[in-house]
Amino acid sequence: MGLDLTLVVNAYRPDDNMPLGYERLRLDANHKMFDSIKDAGAVPLRANRELRWYGDEGIERRQDDPYGDRITSIRAKLVADAMAKYKLSDRNTAIAAYMKALPPDTEIFLWWH
Repeated sequence: MGLDLTLVVNAYRPDDNMPLGYERLRLDANHKMFDSIKDAGAVPLRANRELRWYGDEGIERRQDDPYGDRITSIRAKLVADAMAKYKLSDRNTAIAAYMKALPPDTEIFLWWH
């Protein structure tokens, strides 16, 4: 299993204890960029929070990624700023533009898989 990163956009306000990921944006592989995004200020979910999203069986609740690490979140502006430092693929360019267009404090979850 390789290390991939999907950005999950929170549909609700950042302090909601039950965030709902309504968009999942899978980035093309760029491990230096992935590290920059993570290091730009990603913080683990608090103990009383879990990420929810729609899966094949309905709403799925997650606190940890497939590697067993706590899911982290970061603000959209920080993601856009971190991505701006790299030469990007067409897909990543579109995702960076989307991150930049979101309200800067939009909560983005980092889903490592």
